[in-house]
Amino acid sequence: MLFFRVLSRLCGRFFSGISHILAGLWRLLRRYETALGVVVVTALVVGGFYLFLTALNINIVIGQPQANIPATVVTPTTDATPTAVPAPTAAVSYTNAPNATEAFMRGEVTFDANQIWDALGAELHTSLESRGNDKTALQQDLQKQKSSGIQYETYRYIGAYKNPEGSSIHFYVLRYRDSNNKINERTFTFRLGEDGKITSFALS
Repeated sequence: MLFFRVLSRLCGRFFSGISHILAGLWRLLRRYETALGVVVVTALVVGGFYLFLTALNINIVIGQPQANIPATVVTPTTDATPTAVPAPTAAVSYTNAPNATEAFMRGEVTFDANQIWDALGAELHTSLESRGNDKTALQQDLQKQKSSGIQYETYRYIGAYKNPEGSSIHFYVLRYRDSNNKINERTFTFRLGEDGKITSFALS
């Protein structure tokens, strides 16, 4: 019987301690119930928002985002060595173009008679001047084109044909907008003498 009385006292003290702990916890909760309520509500809101973003598969990145650097484009070769893709060709090509024809085309698109006239050979100067088409008349003609609203956009050197006697023929395409803002192309054919100057030219 003594055993049961001891066990009863121990159980009573145990449950009495538990009740005191629960009572103290309850008094603590009642004292800070407002702050605890704010914490619980905040946790529920944050958790709900996170679950919402997760469901929509939205990632939130905190801090400086990493730059998106595109990978280098390569093309396979026969020896399996990657080769970088060349840059696109420029709108105006100067590859192997003679100085005289380039000067003529620059003068054409900038309405500068000096560059055009200096690119011509002596015989062509004489032929033009005999018909009243000297450098002054050429500049007046270019100014009329500019005043009419012509806008030169770009030109391209197409290529050349070299004659056995030393002269050569060169071809260009010029892209421009007329007074109605319509895009047009004009072709130029130049013949160069042995001195590298233009001996004749034709437009079409």
